[in-house]
Amino acid sequence: MEHPEELDTERLFQRFYRADPSRHTGGAGLGLASVKGLMEKMGGSVSASVHEGCLVVALYFL
Repeated sequence: MEHPEELDTERLFQRFYRADPSRHTGGAGLGLASVKGLMEKMGGSVSASVHEGCLVVALYFL
């Protein structure tokens, strides 16, 4: 993906979601879904945003 601004940051944490379906690299789209699940089990949360052309993933512990 050439333009991070095109990322759907709300969907990044859904199971099997792949931001760029044209890529044929290994991966099932489970990584960030696993992060979200683990964070919720530990009482935290996770969010993603695009800031100045970079993807930012933030982990929050309550």
